Amino acid sequence: MDDRRDLLVHLAKHGEATAVVCQSVSDRIAAEPEVDAVLGVGLRVFGDGDRFAAWLLEPNRYLGGIAPLAVLADGDLNAVKDELVRIEHGELIA
Repeated sequence: MDDRRDLLVHLAKHGEATAVVCQSVSDRIAAEPEVDAVLGVGLRVFGDGDRFAAWLLEPNRYLGGIAPLAVLADGDLNAVKDELVRIEHGELIA
């Protein structure tokens, strides 16, 4: 699962609320290419769509306890991208 849209389809299968958030992110991809770029960074960092999908759904301490997917849907692309860069460089928050 390397395609960003396939990733969102996969995520949408995790329940109705997640499907709504995925639709919001998908709509943003069409309007804002930066969203697609952030998803591309995540796929590169995790190297696996399933691992990235799991990360997107888990509440994240750095993001205030909110799942990265919800943060993306709310439009805070920089916060998600910053966290991905931290992970890529091994700067994990304990």
